[in-house]
Amino acid sequence: MTKLMLEIHEVTCIDETGGKFQEKVGGDEIALAGVQIDAEGRATAANRIRVGDFKKDGQVVRLTPPKLFASFDLRKGSSFPRVYQAVLILAELDQQGGLNDHVNKVVKELQAVPVPAAMGGGLGALAAAAAVELGKLAVKEAADAIKGSLKDDPFPPVLERLDVPSENFEFAKGSLKGPLIKKTVRAHDGVYQMIYGWRLA
Repeated sequence: MTKLMLEIHEVTCIDETGGKFQEKVGGDEIALAGVQIDAEGRATAANRIRVGDFKKDGQVVRLTPPKLFASFDLRKGSSFPRVYQAVLILAELDQQGGLNDHVNKVVKELQAVPVPAAMGGGLGALAAAAAVELGKLAVKEAADAIKGSLKDDPFPPVLERLDVPSENFEFAKGSLKGPLIKKTVRAHDGVYQMIYGWRLA
């Protein structure tokens, strides 16, 4: 296997944003963006995905085939174990925009952080531990970037992480696909659920 991917399968509107009155006069235009962090601590913008328009509570958008959010080249990186991470930022879009600005700010902040020597030196477990700390910093930076924003309506960032212990890593029972992951985010009087999963190729 040479590639590791995080794919988005489904997004459900549990409760539209804006409260009861606003829900009656409009819908939610939902997009997903974020940051991916490879095993050597390099942060880049993940693929932005326009999920769709949600007109009512309970509406489900299934992405068929699943949409690629983050992708990592397994041929590059430190010695094992490795940690691969992604920060997912779901947002309800408005005319002012802003989601891309949030992501670019986070990427810029992370790229300015000195990469720990353990990661640059490929020191296995030490590099993995340093990657975990970088992931925590990414979530903090993402939360700070969207705090008090008047552009778009971003939900709290979600950190997803996969530990790859060895070069011949596979998921349970030799599968190339990991179990689907469900995460719920709440903000702006709204609630949404994302379903996504890791895949090897």
